[in-house]
Amino acid sequence: MNPFTRRSVTEVLRQWPQAVSTDEGDLRVLHDMANAGAQLWRERLPWPDYLWLDLNSEIPVTTRVVNFLSPSLPDPTGRGPHASFPATECRVCEPHLPPSSSFQISERIMGIIEVKVIDTDLMSKLSEFEPQLPWPEFVRLKFKWFGKRLRDADKQIAGGKRLLPLPDARGIVMFVNESSPNLPVESVMAYFAEAIKAFANVNCVVYLSGHNGSRRAPQFAVKGNDPELNRFVVQLSMMFQAFDYSKESPVSRCGVQPQLVGRIEMDARSRAMYRSWAAGWRQADDLSPVPSVSMSISFVPREQFVSGLPKTAPDKSLLDCKFAWDFDPETMTIRNLRITR
Repeated sequence: MNPFTRRSVTEVLRQWPQAVSTDEGDLRVLHDMANAGAQLWRERLPWPDYLWLDLNSEIPVTTRVVNFLSPSLPDPTGRGPHASFPATECRVCEPHLPPSSSFQISERIMGIIEVKVIDTDLMSKLSEFEPQLPWPEFVRLKFKWFGKRLRDADKQIAGGKRLLPLPDARGIVMFVNESSPNLPVESVMAYFAEAIKAFANVNCVVYLSGHNGSRRAPQFAVKGNDPELNRFVVQLSMMFQAFDYSKESPVSRCGVQPQLVGRIEMDARSRAMYRSWAAGWRQADDLSPVPSVSMSISFVPREQFVSGLPKTAPDKSLLDCKFAWDFDPETMTIRNLRITR
């Protein structure tokens, strides 16, 4: 039995109050509102899965650093060189729940989380190797599957920073291994440690894998020695330790926790900007400053939620901005979008 599946991880995140779904409350309303406005510019706005709220207190933790010295995958034919990965290290945290089983959550958004699921057996694909390519090149080609999903996650995290906006929030990608039980964790983490350097909005990869009744602790590949990420690693590890996975669905050892929902308040001008998506849209050569947006985000228990964003239809103009464009009737496309004040 694998305790880490799409269903179980989604259930853990649903029950844990620090993980706030972006598909609920005003976070969903804001995305729908801005995305509808973006259609005026033939654009679709990507959106991540969760926001992670920081704790006001520190959590006791014991940290181990596991060194992976050039992890590699041997050539199954025994003729070629191994497929080696850069030497790296992985942090394994062993947090302890607070003695009172209680903690105080702040409204500070520490991170933006995108969840990706490994739903194909990569070891099976690696076993199909035939010596038409060198084994190391073949392995790198197959591992590009991770790279494509990191690229998608990078865009979705960037969308979250652009919409809210949250320029300082750390970007976290959570990979859930559902279908590759024999995939060597050392090789996967070595790949992630190197791959995240290519993505501006991904600061940390969390890898969840556990099969045959055994549960591995979450593995983390992070950029540098970031104190903010160190706090996140401790807190996320605490979350996964706080659940019992022996049942059909994860059960919180801490009892029922409040489910928080994001509430957004904006003035009328800012709402008009988002409905027309002028807050984030710019041509590549447009150096004018981005209009300022008045926005406050708070987090309340689901049963107390009242929207701060009235649902209104998309506007075609801002209160103090005008748009112009050139229309090509042959291709039915808009070109040379311009904004004036």
